Amino acid sequence: MQLFAICMTFIGSLFLVFSLKPTRYLSHESSQPGWKPLYGLIVIFILGYLGFIYYLLFHYQHFIIYSVFTLIFFLGGLFVFMVTRLSIESYKNIVNIAKETEYKSLHDSLTGLPNRKHFLMKISSLITKSNPFTLFSLDLNNFKQVNDALGHYYGDKLLIEIAQNISKKLDGLSILFRTGGDEFMVILKDSDDVFYSDIIERIHSAFNETYQIMHYSIESSVSVGATKFPNDSNNLDTLIKYVDLAMYVSKKTKSKCVFYRDELNEDATEKLAICGRLRNAIATNEFQLYFQPLLECHSKKLHGAEVLIRWPQLDGSFIAPDIFIPIAEKAGLIQNITQWVIGEAVIQLNQLDKHGFSGALHINLSAKDLNTESLFDLLINQLKNTPLLAGRLILEVTESAMMLDLTCSKTMMLRLAEYGFTFSIDDFGTGFSSLSLLRELPIDQIKIDRSFVQYMDSVKTDHAIVNSAIFLAKNLGCTVVAEGVENSALESELEKLNCDYLQGYYYSEPIPLTDFIAQYCK
Repeated sequence: MQLFAICMTFIGSLFLVFSLKPTRYLSHESSQPGWKPLYGLIVIFILGYLGFIYYLLFHYQHFIIYSVFTLIFFLGGLFVFMVTRLSIESYKNIVNIAKETEYKSLHDSLTGLPNRKHFLMKISSLITKSNPFTLFSLDLNNFKQVNDALGHYYGDKLLIEIAQNISKKLDGLSILFRTGGDEFMVILKDSDDVFYSDIIERIHSAFNETYQIMHYSIESSVSVGATKFPNDSNNLDTLIKYVDLAMYVSKKTKSKCVFYRDELNEDATEKLAICGRLRNAIATNEFQLYFQPLLECHSKKLHGAEVLIRWPQLDGSFIAPDIFIPIAEKAGLIQNITQWVIGEAVIQLNQLDKHGFSGALHINLSAKDLNTESLFDLLINQLKNTPLLAGRLILEVTESAMMLDLTCSKTMMLRLAEYGFTFSIDDFGTGFSSLSLLRELPIDQIKIDRSFVQYMDSVKTDHAIVNSAIFLAKNLGCTVVAEGVENSALESELEKLNCDYLQGYYYSEPIPLTDFIAQYCK
């Protein structure tokens, strides 16, 4: 029995010995101060156990008393062992949960890439340490159209494929972040020209291939802006502003990559000033309408005119629509401009009718016009005052404008078509659409974009596109306008292809109402 008591006490001491490692781990890793004293107490208890074993070897007299002490020592050792083991397992589980939570908070759930929060932390750290880096902003082109045309499921699948492909191309040379819907950031720690030129090539190489999403083949491209720290700025918010500005210029100019320069910021300041002047220009009626004639292809008789807005300045110059219309769209003023154009066009249509004009006026609509009730209310109110107005106005909408929100565009167009208004697809062939668009929407006319018409007499592919567009339109019961006609050779070729109407500088540039009446209303 003496041997049994010694063995039980020894096993109890072993439990205490095995408890030392997890207790030591917890004393180092945990912020709780109690683990270090516990470690010391376990060491003392081990020494006590060994002392009791030594005592048993030479003084084993009272069996019952020593058996009770032996059982207590054994169970005590076992208790400490179980508590420390359970504690370390619980601690590791808590740590793993915390790490998983932190990972999820710093990574995008769709692509698995570091997210915007992670990006801001990383770039702030680099700025604090004064480590030079180059920052790239990536924005996918036409991604919203993919979502609208195919649905968000396919859009998400495309994002995952693109993210994986870019990461593969970068091959660890830089860090890729997903900071928004179709927006990515890349941080390149080395600012050497050779390195960032290589990174730009690697990014664009990810878009050289067609992405196969289920049974759809999707082509995509990317606009890239860049800025350098500390060359351009040492402020986080300013760097992000600069890189986004450079990216927007890249998107607008279709450049491979645009690096920030001071001229871009000056341009942004100028646009901000224009934005501030727009409201007053609308209120004080500073705009003018110009008219560009549309002629029947074979007879060359006047068919109608496209209405174009102009913003004259006191020095006799004009702020181009290409500049102030995008600004108005971003500032939420485009509906006000569209309302002014339609109201003024109706007034001037009455003037034209008095001089024998019997054609239709083509009016351009913005994407945002199709998504609000104000357009519908305005046209219906105008229709009440002028019952035959629907047949005298042709509403021009670009493919890209319709595709921004196809559901809203379709609803608005169908409602207006019920009242007799007709629609023309402007810049046909340059947008992201499908042939089903022509079948589902109330389209009466197609305007072939000038980029195809201008060189169709010398570029075979452009000629084939124009020929196919005319053939398609005819079979769908639509008339065709070719814009960008600038010489007699184009005119003759379009006649052969049986185009319906012609528009371009060969006949007239956009001119004021008085000049239009003098030249075409005799």
